[in-house]
This record gives sequence, C-alpha cells and structure tokens, in this order.
Amino acid sequence: MSVKSLICLCLFIGATTALVWPEIPTKLAEFFTYGVELNGQNLSYIGLFTAPDAGQKSLIWNVKFAWNKSAIATKLFPEKNAFNGYPNLEAARKNIEFGYRGQIFVRFVNIVDELPKLTYLSFNGNTLHSVPISGNLESITDQFEMSTDKNIRSIKNTQPRMLANLPILVRNYKLND
Repeated sequence: MSVKSLICLCLFIGATTALVWPEIPTKLAEFFTYGVELNGQNLSYIGLFTAPDAGQKSLIWNVKFAWNKSAIATKLFPEKNAFNGYPNLEAARKNIEFGYRGQIFVRFVNIVDELPKLTYLSFNGNTLHSVPISGNLESITDQFEMSTDKNIRSIKNTQPRMLANLPILVRNYKLND
C-alpha cells in the first residue's frame, strides 16, 4: 500500500467517523433510513424513504428536515424538489408495478459535521412521524409525488431488493520491502 493510499484512507476514516448521524426511532426505521452513496469519487449522503404499503398507484411523500445551518451548509438539498425514485424514477415505478413498496431518496448537499434530522414524514396524507423542532435549527419542507398508469401485477408488500454499494477490495497486492 502506497503512502498516498494510506493517507487517503486515514482521512476518509477520520472524516466519516466525525459525522453525527441522527437517531432514527424504531417505529420510523421501516419507512426512513440514512445512507452513503459513492458518486464518482465523492461520498454523498442520502435519505431513503419506503412506502408503508404496496399496491398503491399514486404515492405522495411530505417531509421536513431540521439541521444546524452554518456558513458552509447554507442549503440542504441541491435544488427544490430534489427527491427522486430509488434507485431511479424508472426502476422505482417498475418496482411499484411489480407489487413492491415504493421508494424515493434525497441527496443531501453541504454536509459538514451532521446529517439533517427528519422531523416530519407523511405518506398519502397519513402522518408516520412528527417531532417538534427544538433549539436553533433551520428547517425545510418538501413534497414528492410518484405514480404509475400501469396495473400492479401482484402485491408482495415488501421492499425491493437492494444491492449494497461495497468498496472494491484489492487482492494479491505486494508490499514494498
């Protein structure tokens, strides 16, 4: 392993362990989780939402996040309506049509030392999570709608199969003597 690689590895570990991940209540974990996505050579942090039920052709999520606003983290989302189907809109619609629970995600930007805290989540008008915002936090509310015109084949009522993004492992490398 080269010295450059070792330094980069140490910086990566130091940067990721310093990040504060908000606690997700047990009852919310089925509908929302945080994730890390490798985007080119950069890490992105995402929030992944899963519908409570399958078999619905129209899905509407309303969410509210709170975070500590700083000079660097002046905005949380890359743009208004920054939500998208997971892993992309076309695949998310196909999953709904195959009878799986719909999923969307949002990519957070300008994350410095803590991820935003989900303070409100509703799905198709039903509130799944709501906590008051305490302290001196900024908040942002957004909505995302996803639907399909096609018939749902059969209701499986499970999450689509997710493939993990794992780091590439290097085998059979030689150490310099």
